[in-house]
Parts: sequence; structure tokens; C-alpha cells
Amino acid sequence: MTASGRPTPDRWLPRVYFWDGGFMGIGRGPEQPVAAHAHHAFVISISLENTIAFSEPGGAWQELQGAVVRADQPHAFDARGQLIAVI
Repeated sequence: MTASGRPTPDRWLPRVYFWDGGFMGIGRGPEQPVAAHAHHAFVISISLENTIAFSEPGGAWQELQGAVVRADQPHAFDARGQLIAVI
């Protein structure tokens, strides 16, 4: 449950926008941390409310306002209930 009383999804269900060569997703983070994964393109993740915790596999969690994750870089994140944008 978010601070505003809205239910938090158990997976990320963003509103997605596509354009030639890119996309942006905006939505509330899921109820649990997202396990380590990688993308074939770099990704910019931004919290629109608070902070997001990021971690490399085996690394410490870091609380950040946002991050640029390079292509093919394994990472996990925790944005429970936070409004986030991923570009």
C-alpha cells in the first residue's frame, strides 16, 4: 500500500510510451525488490517521489534519486510503491 492508500502492484505495471528508437515507462514500483537482470540497452531510472535502491549482484544497496545503468549491466532495484520513470 502506498502512502496515499493506493494498492502497490506485485509487479511493475507502467504506462508505456514508445517512439522510434526508445521508450519510457512510468508507474509505481512493485511490492518487492526486482531481482538482478540486465537490458541490452542503457536505461535511465528516476524516482519521481523519493529514492530507489539499486544494487549490482553481490553488491551493497545504494539509495539514489536515479541512475543510469549501462547496457548489459546486471542490476537489481527496489522502488516499492514509489512513482518511477524508466527511459
